[in-house]
Amino acid sequence: MGSGAFLVESCRYLAELLELAWNREGLREALKPGGQAHGEEPLLYARRLIAQSCLYGVDKNPFAVNLARLSLWLVSLSKDAPFTFVDHALKCGDSLVGIERSDIEAALKGASLQRELQIEYLEQVRQQEARSFALFHADSRSDADDAQKRQALDALNASTAYLRTVGDLLVAAFFNGKKPKDREELKQLYLAATLQHSSADALEEELAEPLEQLREGERGIRPLHWQLAFPDVFGRPEPGFDVFVGNPPFAGGKRISTVAGDSYKEWLQEISTDGNANADLVAHFFRRCFDLQRSGGSLGLIATNTIAQGDTRSTGLRWICLNGGTIYAARKRYKWPGVAAVVVSVVHLRKGPYSGVKLLERRPAEQITAFLFANGGHEDPKPLAANAGKSFVGSYVLGMGFTFDDSGPADDDTPGISSPIATMERLIAENPKNAEVISPYIGGEEVNSSPTHAHHRYVINFSERCEAECRREWPQLFQALELKVRPDRLAKAKDVAAYPWWQHWRARPELNAAIAGSERVLVVARIANALAFAYLTMPMVCNEKTIVFS
Repeated sequence: MGSGAFLVESCRYLAELLELAWNREGLREALKPGGQAHGEEPLLYARRLIAQSCLYGVDKNPFAVNLARLSLWLVSLSKDAPFTFVDHALKCGDSLVGIERSDIEAALKGASLQRELQIEYLEQVRQQEARSFALFHADSRSDADDAQKRQALDALNASTAYLRTVGDLLVAAFFNGKKPKDREELKQLYLAATLQHSSADALEEELAEPLEQLREGERGIRPLHWQLAFPDVFGRPEPGFDVFVGNPPFAGGKRISTVAGDSYKEWLQEISTDGNANADLVAHFFRRCFDLQRSGGSLGLIATNTIAQGDTRSTGLRWICLNGGTIYAARKRYKWPGVAAVVVSVVHLRKGPYSGVKLLERRPAEQITAFLFANGGHEDPKPLAANAGKSFVGSYVLGMGFTFDDSGPADDDTPGISSPIATMERLIAENPKNAEVISPYIGGEEVNSSPTHAHHRYVINFSERCEAECRREWPQLFQALELKVRPDRLAKAKDVAAYPWWQHWRARPELNAAIAGSERVLVVARIANALAFAYLTMPMVCNEKTIVFS
């Protein structure tokens, strides 16, 4: 929810509709002379009721939660009444990390030696929730009303504390473990503690270390168990929210691990079935909102314009449309109205069928697909089997220390940068055998910018040879890579650090096999403003910014 801008606008919008309804149907008793509203303007009174009864928000930043609370106070402020009570509805936590209430209860019952006592406890919690939320949704007209609500919120939090702690432990088992087997063992270990401790405080004390490991630190996570946080929403006959609005965060799939860690990315794959690890973070927010909606509910979210493209579309809109969702309005490329030079998509969809007029780019359409097109289907395009083995992404070297290049910073001693071409020429002059594993190196920029597609770089390419062979046959080159490539590689993510550092990260042996013996190949740059094919003379190493056709 950020600092509450969408909540404030929703409050204003709904309050205006409510006032129109009162004008049409007759004022509420509270607004009539002598009523509980004490002569308050109907619109302001409507805002108070909407803020207290209809709006909910989540943000993982506690400062944002406080700002949202302040924003709703200001939009509904009354001179004759205390601040609008919204503490029960604005929560601090990670919207994407949490456990279903039914799963928490099932785990607790399964671990319990006295299952009947747990069932009795869970029933008591539900009764407390019903009492508290009936009170929260009433208008606060005095300090006594406000104090009563705060007391009820304290009682509610106390009654659900044990369940929340168990939920946090189930999340901790995932994030503190590295593999599925480790995670299951930690889960059973943490649940075993529930046999000895029947209070949240005792459980928190017993397992303080794993909980601190989850919650604290630079990448600390505060789980939000939605059904426990908002029991009035999920305890009604049609459980779930009616509407989601907002501007969820964007982060490209490859950046999620960098920002939040590998375990977070694995968690997203766990909760988004049939999802792709490369999907933008916003796709997971779409999925989360869709899961938490009631049947017939709607959402309207701002998204990155990749929401209808590639892995992000496949993980988000494709899955939603194939599982009962209907997109009824969309703008595919909308220029952000503020100062930021950003192009976004705006998508509205319903959980269930939609019989009204659908609007694509504000024009009527018979349907709107997951591609945000008016025609076609939702499914991913299928690769043509007849084209298998004919085109490949080029080699991903991962280490400028492999290269010889005079167009930028270069020296023989600094890790992570190229060596001068003069060094290559000297090494070949000293040992002509070195030329066997040094190749011209070309990328998409040279393909597009040079009329002759001329290369200006060379690259050491040991292919898939073992360390002993490389050290024995090309000792000077191997020693150079030890200095210029190895330190950078070992400092990267575990999968990269564990890979043979003297080899290209993605050497593309399947590409090399397909073009073996070819005098030339056809290439096209992966990133360009025009589709321009070119022939390149072999042998040559094409990098990952190119597509090579055998």
